[in-house]
Amino acid sequence: MNLSSAFDDFLLAKQADGCRPKTILWYRSLLAPFVAGREDRPLASISVWECREYIVGLRSQTEKYVGAPQRPTLAGGFSDETVRGHVTALHSFWNFCAREYEIVNPMRNIRRPPAPPRRQPRAIAPADFVRLFNATRDDDAGIRDRALLV
Repeated sequence: MNLSSAFDDFLLAKQADGCRPKTILWYRSLLAPFVAGREDRPLASISVWECREYIVGLRSQTEKYVGAPQRPTLAGGFSDETVRGHVTALHSFWNFCAREYEIVNPMRNIRRPPAPPRRQPRAIAPADFVRLFNATRDDDAGIRDRALLV
């Protein structure tokens, strides 16, 4: 089994599992760069070191959106969250391959990056709060709206 065929099988399996079209697109967009140039390689020939080198390459990017039709190329590397998404997609793909084709999973010893800390919601500026509060009406709905604001 080569990498390209396994990639197609993986996407088909995700569709059969009921994943939404946007999820399939997410997997396709994150895994396609890994598959590119390796399409004809046998699955078993992909090593843990090749996966690690790919991840290091993601972390050392100096431009993002290269070749993306929807955005211009921008200076700057990928965020930690973007790299985490790529690693998560690779784990999912190789777990599938290990189950389906009974191969050794090259990602099994590669840790997922930790999830970023949750951001605290930003508070509204006091002047904006006063404007919003004063914009409520003097009817039942306005009383409810003021109660929600406070």
